[in-house]
Amino acid sequence: MFHTLFAEIQSLELGVLDDIVQRIGLNFIDLMVRQGNIDNPPKTPLVPGFECSGIVEALGDSVKGYEIGDRVMAFVNYNAWAEVVCTPVEFVYKIPDDMSFPEAAAFPMNFVTAYTMLFEIANLREGMSVLVHSAGGGVGQAVAQLCSTVPNVTVFGTASTFKHEAIKDSVTHLFDRNADYVQEVKRISAEGVDIVLDCLCGDNTGKGLSLLKPLGTYILYGSSNMVTGETKSFFSFAKSWWQVEKVNPIKLYEENKVIAGFSLLNLLFKQGRSGLIRGVVEKLIGLYNQKKIKPVVDSLWALEENTPIKKWGTELNRQFSIEESKMAERHTRKCSTSLAIREMQICSSAADQVARLACPRTMAKNGLVICILVASLLLDQTNSYPSRVKARKHSKRRVKEKDGDLKSQVEKLWREVNALKEMQALQTVCLRGTKVHKKCYLASEGLKHYHEANEDCISKGGTLVVPRNSDEINVLRDYSKKSLPGVNDFWLGINDMVTEGKFLDVHGFAVSFLNWDRAQPSGGKRENCVLFSQSAQGKWSDEACRSSKRYICEFIIP
Repeated sequence: MFHTLFAEIQSLELGVLDDIVQRIGLNFIDLMVRQGNIDNPPKTPLVPGFECSGIVEALGDSVKGYEIGDRVMAFVNYNAWAEVVCTPVEFVYKIPDDMSFPEAAAFPMNFVTAYTMLFEIANLREGMSVLVHSAGGGVGQAVAQLCSTVPNVTVFGTASTFKHEAIKDSVTHLFDRNADYVQEVKRISAEGVDIVLDCLCGDNTGKGLSLLKPLGTYILYGSSNMVTGETKSFFSFAKSWWQVEKVNPIKLYEENKVIAGFSLLNLLFKQGRSGLIRGVVEKLIGLYNQKKIKPVVDSLWALEENTPIKKWGTELNRQFSIEESKMAERHTRKCSTSLAIREMQICSSAADQVARLACPRTMAKNGLVICILVASLLLDQTNSYPSRVKARKHSKRRVKEKDGDLKSQVEKLWREVNALKEMQALQTVCLRGTKVHKKCYLASEGLKHYHEANEDCISKGGTLVVPRNSDEINVLRDYSKKSLPGVNDFWLGINDMVTEGKFLDVHGFAVSFLNWDRAQPSGGKRENCVLFSQSAQGKWSDEACRSSKRYICEFIIP
């Protein structure tokens, strides 16, 4: 799961919906963006991600049909991997009551792509046959489920062998993607298939066209053969480009075959067909409610368990200290930027950079040969200086020694910084508030809704207060009587926005100590945040997060 961090939204445009992100979907297109394998790649730094699910936090003035607190899923043109997403209402869809946030995050891209290709483009009907590549992927599994809603549809699938056991029951015939699947398909169906869905490109284009029956449809919706390794591969691109079947329209005319392409993101964000996609989503939700389709969630990953700083360190051949990692993660979460994307340009190989500069996007065959020669010459040069290696070894040893000294100095500085932080916290917080064990509490001076209150505490170096035992409850009661006279209740850093009834603290961890008042919590899905009540002797109640309340910040003393 992805724990939610909150950011304050200052204003909303007309027709824009503000969505607190609970889950995000990770798709192959995100990998292609990461590697630079798309046309007109966005400028860095950027926040990746194209689909997410979450809770409506705020609405533009002209938004109709949605309310604060609604559970929704959405397409976004990048920025899905953020704490809060603002997106036009035309790209937002309500989630069925029994659909979880992880399912909703895995739903839009895969199922809308599969449905549009099968029914809007290829006109799938009873008795037809479909060949889908990457049958074990998100779109492949969506295609298999949607085909099962039509009687007597035969599904041929290709996938890596290690996926066969998991997906063998979802398709009619399953083949190894590296085997001669053309002969295998023709052995079963001599005429071929009615629909080919190709996300690979390269030589699979020609194979797919050769398998089509008369009046069959080939649809290209990706080019994963161009993606290999961790960075953009010029040679993979060149190989795939070279192997693509050169389509002859006269031949298509004579053989009565149809070739098409489909890009969901272009259709949505560049070609303005959001109305068509909304109709598709409504049909898909209908199938979900009828229990005919269901998103397959393979696994959930927590951000704190898969910190990107470790991967960046590996790519940059650098070992980050604990303090550096924490600082980078705080910066990443606060700024909502993807350092991984920013580092993408640094990690590219020298040969890749030269090839990229030397080769225009539209290549002639001769130009392709020249580019390969340039890259090969560069690689030869980089490998032709063994004498330099020896000369560098001694230098590297000296650098390592200096690095060791520098590391110890940095660690010493961090200890001094932490000591200064403690002194500053004691001076600026504890002297104005109160101290209990290794915590300090400081009351607010104004009214804010839950997210604004927590952001204000974070800006001061703390978070909304989370009492962990009855002793802290008593301290808060005494302190709030003195610092918040006449105030009946104030925010605690606890909510159940992710899962109804499962209360988490502001760090996303389950709360083990609970102090509910009688008949509380009672607000259901509309009241997801927790209040500390003075009139109820420190007992808790739930409240709508958009309510304006006083609050107390909590600071951990190092």
